[in-house]
Amino acid sequence: MTSKEKKQILLQYSDIDRHIDELQVELDMWWARLSGGRLSDMPKGGSNDGTETERAVERIVKIEQQIDDEIDELLIMRHKILSAINALKDIRERRVLYLAYIGKDNGDKRRRLMLWEVAREMNYSLDRIKQLHGTALLHIDL
Repeated sequence: MTSKEKKQILLQYSDIDRHIDELQVELDMWWARLSGGRLSDMPKGGSNDGTETERAVERIVKIEQQIDDEIDELLIMRHKILSAINALKDIRERRVLYLAYIGKDNGDKRRRLMLWEVAREMNYSLDRIKQLHGTALLHIDL
């Protein structure tokens, strides 16, 4: 596996988080529509395909299942990525990958750091961090 392919796997960590957040926003919107009385219990145009409320509940159930599936995927990917990073022998390589792909805790959220920020955080030059990053990508087993 190339370093580029490894970076793509490592980057999935935050992509999955963002996607789950988007699904949660959609789910919240459907719950708000349902509980806000904006949906009618009367079928439209005499069709037999159910009320708006029933369709909204069906949509909510589908979104909740999708969120559950995404969370399962996220947990598997997180475990795989964290295990691979923690398996690195060099603690500096582990720290570079952790900060660059998992992120630094910023109160209520994690934020991935750019390599120049990793350099500042670890008190190394940017060139040294780039070198450690490249070496870590060679050593990591994903």
